[in-house]
Amino acid sequence: MTTDADGMAAEIQQILRGYGTALNLAVDDAAKDLGKEACRQLRQTSPKGYRGRYAKGWAVKVQKKGAVVVYNKEYQLTHLLEHGHKTAYKTGQYGKKTMTKAQSHIADVADMVEEEFPDRINKYLKF
Repeated sequence: MTTDADGMAAEIQQILRGYGTALNLAVDDAAKDLGKEACRQLRQTSPKGYRGRYAKGWAVKVQKKGAVVVYNKEYQLTHLLEHGHKTAYKTGQYGKKTMTKAQSHIADVADMVEEEFPDRINKYLKF
């Protein structure tokens, strides 16, 4: 079977279109799965606090193709807990405001997602 140059170009374009579609689907699936996994992990590793509302407040929102947002409903606390903050009360030496210790829990999960994402895409691209 022989193919002329125009037919070969059309075949290559068709193959590339199919690969592009498969890649888009793989990225979407990988993002959704990693978003859910990150949410579960954040619920386990987050500081519990008095009522546990912060740890239970993690949720996942799928915005558009390939874009997933993991957020906390108690959004005001995420930065304060991750990086530490000054206390509102003067309790330190000579009545100075003291700093709370940072409880890093978001950065660890973000690093895990960053490392795992390409592998997860490759996993979904396997035919």
